[in-house]
Amino acid sequence: VGLPVLVHRIGESTLPNHSHNTSPSMGVLGTLVFFLTTSTCLIKPIEGILPKGTIEVLIRDEDVTTRRIYHVSIAKFSSSLPFGKASPSLKSTLAIPPQRDPLLCNEIDGLVEYTPSSIITEEDYYVGATLLVPRGGCTFQAKALAAQHLGASSILIYNNLSSRYNLNKTYENNTGPSLDPLEQISWPPNRNDYECSRGSRANSTSGWIPKASLSFDPLPYNPHKNNAHLSGDKSTCANTMPSWESCTSAKCLLTGEENRKKGLMRACCAWDIHLSM
Repeated sequence: VGLPVLVHRIGESTLPNHSHNTSPSMGVLGTLVFFLTTSTCLIKPIEGILPKGTIEVLIRDEDVTTRRIYHVSIAKFSSSLPFGKASPSLKSTLAIPPQRDPLLCNEIDGLVEYTPSSIITEEDYYVGATLLVPRGGCTFQAKALAAQHLGASSILIYNNLSSRYNLNKTYENNTGPSLDPLEQISWPPNRNDYECSRGSRANSTSGWIPKASLSFDPLPYNPHKNNAHLSGDKSTCANTMPSWESCTSAKCLLTGEENRKKGLMRACCAWDIHLSM
């Protein structure tokens, strides 16, 4: 892969939402379409044990410019960013994937073959841009190759809640008695993707969500139904978590643990660090 590949755990609430006409089928991308066309990003290498950098995003909305800085890791299969005190930064315009390919996986699935001019009405939109792509659906490398074929100069892959749930391969070809759908889900691992406590019950970052309000159709996770209960200060998770103020990501992940008598499912504070991607 010839272009730099950057990975970052970014949640639905980390970037400002200037659009009130969002598309539920696109999730966080729906909230980004409105302002990414007037946004630029500056990629800078920084010193550390592992190759990493910072992304400085300038978001322009009429007369107001918002500046955000995010830390990122460089993918192992990526080309290298220039390092050293005299190294130049990479400046480019942010772009999102084609509307019919929000995960940028259609090319690896054999549904399309991208070239810089394959999307006629947007051929100049991708050339030299940094493509902002959500995790999920295919490998990082497949996304990077598709972005390169579109003409992008780099790709920024961000995490999301739904990417942490997977189907358990043990039950993929099950021909026995029908299983509880929840038994077919591979749940996010504790202290790798989330934290349920800060060492004591008083500092609990664990909440309980009514199972009836959640959906796992299609398996393994339905983000359009579940994310509202698991993200943000007004979510069910926030209202049932004793130490919500300690959950800096403001997002929760379901652990798979159930209280069957009360019809509840446990959710804990999601970790939001780029290194774990």
